[in-house]
Order: sequence, then C-alpha cells, then structure tokens
Amino acid sequence: MPSPPAILQVSDLRMDFGGFRALDGVDLRVQEGTLHAIIGPNGAGKTTLFNKLMAAVLSCMLSGLAGGISVANHGFVALDTVHWSTSGLVVIMVLLGGMGTRLGPLVGAAFVLLLRDFLSTWTDAWGVVTGGIFAIVILIFRQGIVGTLESVLASKRPLVAAPPAAVEETASISRT
Repeated sequence: MPSPPAILQVSDLRMDFGGFRALDGVDLRVQEGTLHAIIGPNGAGKTTLFNKLMAAVLSCMLSGLAGGISVANHGFVALDTVHWSTSGLVVIMVLLGGMGTRLGPLVGAAFVLLLRDFLSTWTDAWGVVTGGIFAIVILIFRQGIVGTLESVLASKRPLVAAPPAAVEETASISRT
C-alpha cells in the first residue's frame, strides 16, 4: 500500500554558516497527523531547521502571491521585473532600513522609493546617487536606519536596576 502524500517534504538539505556546515544531507517527510522531532548529538532539539524552513516556505508563498497580484493588476510582466537589479534593489531596501528589525525593510523600501522618485525628476542616473547614499548610510548607521534608532532610543532610556535578590541557603546537602 503506498504511503499517503506528504504535507512537507525536504530532501538533501544543506546549510552553511560561513565555513561551518550546520546541516548536511537532511531528509524530512511529514505526513498529515504525524509528529516529528529532530534531536542533535547533544540531545537538544533542532528548532532552527524548522524556523529557517518555515521562513523559506513563507517567503516563497508571499513572492508567488505578489507576482500573481502584479500580473492580475497590470495584465503583463515586464522584463525588468525579473532582472537581477530588482533583487539588488530589495537587498538595498532591507539593509538601509535595518536587517533583523520589524520595521526596517518597510522604512528602507519607503526611503529608496521616495528617493528614486525625487531624484528621477532631476536626473536619469538616480541609481548612482542612491548607491552613494547607500554607502554613506551603511558606513554611518551600521545597523540600518531603524536598527540605529532603536539602539539610540534604548540607550537613552533610564536603566532601573532591581535590588539584588537575597540569596538564602534553605537546605544543605550532606555527603555520607
């Protein structure tokens, strides 16, 4: 009897962090109604695999949805939509806004698009000016615009330290 179809299937997953290979040849097949766990050599659960896998799945779903909405709205797909510079522009938006922050990519996208619209009234070389501003912002604000603002605001908050808790020894352990 053939096995039921999988609701999630990953084959030969490899993941590198710098020069360190964290995952190598991981296969996973999840069928409906089953529970799976991945346990590492030290006994710790490997939730990072699932978090990264879910991030990739959600990213692909949202990208497909955005592409479908774009086609439905415009009725066609222009060639510059699939050009490599479009992906580069998205990376610039995320880095300018602040990677790892919740509002960073949104602020970066608004900044880049407003800057592009503003500069294109003056020159056709808006990309050169945007690249220069990108380099300056990244050199000055290492965590992006939102990340730097969050750091500055966090450092200005008064730090109220709680009084140290009294440590009392309530039981003694004796060895026999």
